[in-house]
Amino acid sequence: MKQKLKMLKFQICGQNFMRNRPLRVVALFFITSFAMMSVGNAAGAYFMNNMETLPDLAQEGIRWLVCVIPALLLVLAMFIISKYELSDEKIEQINKEIEECNLKD
Repeated sequence: MKQKLKMLKFQICGQNFMRNRPLRVVALFFITSFAMMSVGNAAGAYFMNNMETLPDLAQEGIRWLVCVIPALLLVLAMFIISKYELSDEKIEQINKEIEECNLKD
C-alpha cells in the first residue's frame, strides 16, 4: 500500500511538473547553471597549474573549458530565464488554486 501511495505521489508530482511551465523553466535554468559552474570549476584547476608546460592543444582546450563553454552556457541560461513568466498576480492565482485544492481534500 505504501509503495502504491509513493507511486501515486510521484505521478501527481510529474503531472504538476508538466503542467507548470514556470517550474520547468526554473528547473532547466538551474540545470544549465550547475553545468556551467561544474565545467568552469573543474577546468579552472588546470588553468592555474603551469599552463606554459602544456602542449598548445591542451592549453586551447583548457581555455575553452574555462572561458568559452561556460560563457555559452551562461547565454543559454539567460535565454532560458527570459522565458520565466510568473508575475505577482499569477503567483496569487496559483496560491488560491492550491488552497482550494487542499480544502477539497
